[in-house]
Amino acid sequence: MKNSLVTLIVILCMLLMETPVAQADVWNFTGSRYQAMGGTGVAFSDDSLSAYWNPANLAFQKGWDVQIPVTANGEIVNLAAEKLSDLLQRASDMESTLSQYVDCIGLECSDIPAELPQTEEIVGFLYDLSRLGKEAESVYVDVEFGILGRYNNFAFSALSLTTATIYPNIDTENVDLGARPGDWIPCPPPSPAPACNTPQDTQFFERMKQEADPLRWSEDEIGQFIWSMEQINGGQELGPDQKSIVNSVITSTGSFADNQSGALSAGLSTQEFAVSWSHTIPVPGFDKMEGTTKKIFGYIHDKVSLGITPKYILGITFLNFSPYNGGQTISGVARDLTDLDSRTISHNFGLDIGMSFRPVEWFQLGLVARNVNSPEFDVDTFKTVRGRVIDSIELPAQVRLGIALRPFRNLILSSDIDLTQNSVTTIPGFESRILSVGAEYRIGMGRHVDLNLRLGTFGNLSGYGGDDWSMTGGLGLRFGSFAIDLSGGGEFSENLVRTGSTSYTNLPSGLNLGLGFKWVKSL
Repeated sequence: MKNSLVTLIVILCMLLMETPVAQADVWNFTGSRYQAMGGTGVAFSDDSLSAYWNPANLAFQKGWDVQIPVTANGEIVNLAAEKLSDLLQRASDMESTLSQYVDCIGLECSDIPAELPQTEEIVGFLYDLSRLGKEAESVYVDVEFGILGRYNNFAFSALSLTTATIYPNIDTENVDLGARPGDWIPCPPPSPAPACNTPQDTQFFERMKQEADPLRWSEDEIGQFIWSMEQINGGQELGPDQKSIVNSVITSTGSFADNQSGALSAGLSTQEFAVSWSHTIPVPGFDKMEGTTKKIFGYIHDKVSLGITPKYILGITFLNFSPYNGGQTISGVARDLTDLDSRTISHNFGLDIGMSFRPVEWFQLGLVARNVNSPEFDVDTFKTVRGRVIDSIELPAQVRLGIALRPFRNLILSSDIDLTQNSVTTIPGFESRILSVGAEYRIGMGRHVDLNLRLGTFGNLSGYGGDDWSMTGGLGLRFGSFAIDLSGGGEFSENLVRTGSTSYTNLPSGLNLGLGFKWVKSL
């Protein structure tokens, strides 16, 4: 019975979801300092990590530094844990009822009695399962680490950027429930509307009569199933998602025993080896200007810089599938999904360009475009159960704008925003436009000792889940030429996760952690 329940959960949990080819990535918060400030850095980055955040900022830097950053970010997308735990608990509560549907085979199913409350409960359960995944419910993790160095306006970097996700891959063709509804609905179609159905759903019933096999579903059974789904809407017309699940179940040609659903894990790890260079742009003839003209152009002369980062990219992709065939253990599924022996290695080149504008010491504006050539990387070809083919992972261009203010020498206020609509590399349907806000306050503790306090927040303007924002913070401590940075943060929303008789609330749906070491010398 447990295998049947697991099968039912997995088969229908993303019944209506498309599975497109993997696309772009969210903006990685590389570097503990910048992660602590909410993921800002396009405008004010002032060390070798400018090679990542905005190479144009290198033009305003003097001296050298070498650093080793390590950061990690993770998110449970759109309350996925809460929704899944709720469905699992409901499945456990309905175990005896579900067993009548899932475990019965052939003609014996027609002899199973079913009461109206039980069937309505099952129909509602199936509908909620079909909704899971419509808003990209899943889990992703990204990790960044490497080594970077800078001398004045030149920099080198060797960065590893990895994103991995897990989400269901669902077979929507083999979803026959087995048992049929019984004679417990007072007036299923073709009884007169609107006693049982809205006029629109009566038309839907007429269409379903012609699409379904009459030997498998009678008119009363079709009508009763539609009517049960309609009750979830309080008697209102069925929505597109509800009609889709009704269509899938009634017209299914295969049973759960033949279902090919499972979990799909996918990831991309890019090893980027790059050099960066930047230079300010002078105004032609500025030295010969005088008076007001020179004063006006003085806000532009050597105040605008352009930067470029060409890079060689070694891409490592993996795409693993673990079927839910009733014989797999949890440890077996995890082992299959994390099998890196199936990785594919390919090579490509990327290009980042940036612009920075610093008209005065206390104001700076930055604009950067990463991967402007949209490099692609090979992956073992995989055909999903819905017939979609994944044969490559592309990194489309990302554009991000930043602004920074320095009202005092020891205070930085910053904000960044994505100008492109990004997505997590391997989560179908997930969209991301991150708005970040951060601040840093430096406390001098001696001639060669500084303590930096950092705080930030960020939110997804295109995401699901309402107005939830993640908070970040961190510390930076400098001893002479050596500095260490720590960062952390997360999003603590009102999640309710149930496991049997135990419930957990206020669980983090997002976590951010970072650590960095830097050796710096100003000239």
